Amino acid sequence: MLVVDDDAVIAVMLQRYFTSLGFAVDEATSLDQAMQRAAAFEYVLVLSDLRMGGGGGQEGLQLVRFVRERTATTGIIVLTAYADPQIIADAKSLGADRVLQKPQTFKELVRVIGEVIDARSGVPGGTA
Repeated sequence: MLVVDDDAVIAVMLQRYFTSLGFAVDEATSLDQAMQRAAAFEYVLVLSDLRMGGGGGQEGLQLVRFVRERTATTGIIVLTAYADPQIIADAKSLGADRVLQKPQTFKELVRVIGEVIDARSGVPGGTA
């Protein structure tokens, strides 16, 4: 799993939490770092903040496009405090599996991650 958030404290907290549940987790704190990691390794899931402090405020959408162009099997969840209908539509049209409004409980994140991984495992070329 790749966890992406420009707030290093949040990224590390998520990385530690999901590692404690048995996930193999890498974290990234910028769009460039996330793209480098995603180019080097095909993750089962990418959990990314929409806004990463760069230009435009929707860097998470760039990451969705980047990941989806490389693989159909990686699950993608975007977290945002700015979930207007157009952002949700854009994220889904680029290949995001889910767009979740912040904040979410850990329990809810685990539930949604499980659903996305299960759904993606049925994608041709995915892991069964």
